[in-house]
Amino acid sequence: METSGKWQTIPHHYVMRVPVHARVVEPRFVVPAKVFLRRDAATGRFAPAAVFVMSRPPAGALGPVWLLDGPAGLSVEDAGAVSATRRRVRLTFDGERYPAESVIELAAEGAEQVLSFKLVVQP
Repeated sequence: METSGKWQTIPHHYVMRVPVHARVVEPRFVVPAKVFLRRDAATGRFAPAAVFVMSRPPAGALGPVWLLDGPAGLSVEDAGAVSATRRRVRLTFDGERYPAESVIELAAEGAEQVLSFKLVVQP
């Protein structure tokens, strides 16, 4: 081994190669990624659903959530923080015409990215 100052040079045959597997994920996301809206048999209206907007700890807490894009008749209500890294959002749909499947986009105070999930409306 050679020494130059405080660093030592290690011969290449002593070097260990370790494979690394990583998955890059968004700091904020919606759970579940796909939501199914179904009609209530008693009322004939679509039953409300809920999603959680999650934030990984380094990203920080989220503020209120609102709808950016979705089908006509879809309402989003921020039900507030459940914990420092999770907010509950209620979805209601009272539209008569609707796509079978669409991508819903949300925004949240403190989040730079658009938060999205799939909405499947079952007649």
